[in-house]
Amino acid sequence: AGGIAIGVHATQFAIRDVGLYQPVLELAMQAARDWVPIGGKRPLFMVAGLAGRTQQAVREARIAQQLGYHGGLLSLVAMKDASEDELIAHCRAVADVMPVIGFYLQRAVGGVDLPASFWRRFAEIDNVVAIKMAPFNRYRTLDVIRGVVAARAEERVTLYTGNDDHIVLDLVVPFT
Repeated sequence: AGGIAIGVHATQFAIRDVGLYQPVLELAMQAARDWVPIGGKRPLFMVAGLAGRTQQAVREARIAQQLGYHGGLLSLVAMKDASEDELIAHCRAVADVMPVIGFYLQRAVGGVDLPASFWRRFAEIDNVVAIKMAPFNRYRTLDVIRGVVAARAEERVTLYTGNDDHIVLDLVVPFT
């Protein structure tokens, strides 16, 4: 594996509710630092889940950055009632602290439907490094790609698929 993401899955969101966000991130970072793969030492790209409204997400980003995490996977679930302008302001505030990975989560688990215009504006944020696409909707996945291309960020923003229902095709079908 080239990296580890901590506190990013629906089953891990609850660590925040019981005060375990920082201890879990600390433990994972220590384990990653102690890990020696076959063939020698190789650093892992460490990703921390970032959630909540802006104040909480910024606080989590500061914790992750202080612990040595390289990026934060930003959930927008807590912001689902926000306007596009409010969402972009939220993302910018977090990106001011650390590199951000967008997280397009499926609606069935609290995700928000986001248009290509949002993804264009999101990809224009300098400290956005990637987007994990997991809306489980082919057309919404295409909205992300259209937005990244419209922002002329396709060389800077890495796209990951989390569409378990479409992973192989997401990986092999060219987008033009």
